[in-house]
Amino acid sequence: VLPSDLEANSEPARSLDWAENTMAKLIREEYREAPKVQTSATFGNVIREILFAAAVADADWIVVGVHANSSRWPLTNSTAYRVLAEANCPVLTTPHRY
Repeated sequence: VLPSDLEANSEPARSLDWAENTMAKLIREEYREAPKVQTSATFGNVIREILFAAAVADADWIVVGVHANSSRWPLTNSTAYRVLAEANCPVLTTPHRY
């Protein structure tokens, strides 16, 4: 999810295309079909948009990255914590190192 202010100050279609292409490169070819992985890019509130996308897709799981140095729980005030608290399906958190 890209920040709303970026939408107003840039070319929205170009930003979304870039984000979608970048995410697609993160998923290795052999994992794209089994299980089916869906990615999307949008502007807005991160938590609200993740939960909305999961509901629209009737997602079985939500996978959310957490900062690799955040080994303590609860991750209060983090995106992952808010998604965990509000999701209607299981949420898997995984450390990212980018």
